[in-house]
Amino acid sequence: MEECRKGNHPLVEITRNRLDHLADQVVRWCPECGSVVADIDVDNRTNAGQIMKMKVPRIAREKEHGSL
Repeated sequence: MEECRKGNHPLVEITRNRLDHLADQVVRWCPECGSVVADIDVDNRTNAGQIMKMKVPRIAREKEHGSL
């Protein structure tokens, strides 16, 4: 989870919905820390957080287990 704290999340796509003929709404989730983000993908480019900025669980923001 140390890499997640640095912003290097191994995101996996959990859902994709077509918005129009060029763009998709994509929800990605980090299996390491549980963070989730909703992006817009256009022409194989990701507009990160375009729909919803990344939400990070409190436990993933902790410096050491049990403290913020």
